[in-house]
Amino acid sequence: MIVHILGHGRFRVDDSHRADFDDLEDQLLLAADAHDDDGFELVLGQLRAIAHELGTATSKHEAADLTLPTTNLAVPETLTLLHCEAAAPRTRR
Repeated sequence: MIVHILGHGRFRVDDSHRADFDDLEDQLLLAADAHDDDGFELVLGQLRAIAHELGTATSKHEAADLTLPTTNLAVPETLTLLHCEAAAPRTRR
């Protein structure tokens, strides 16, 4: 799977980690919807860290399966980004 971190590039992460990303993305949306800023930042940091640790940099031309915001994006804008991503069907492999 390809994870795009805005401003940091795209990372190829083995598909065996897809369920972990999906679970964390769901937690992120729940925290944001609940206005839990601390929980939101914690989970967003976990998603970014996993992409960096488990992924390898890849071409900017590859389509992303998950797009994560930069650290300076406000929660409402992040919600818009993630809800648009969540509306797209996930491909389970």
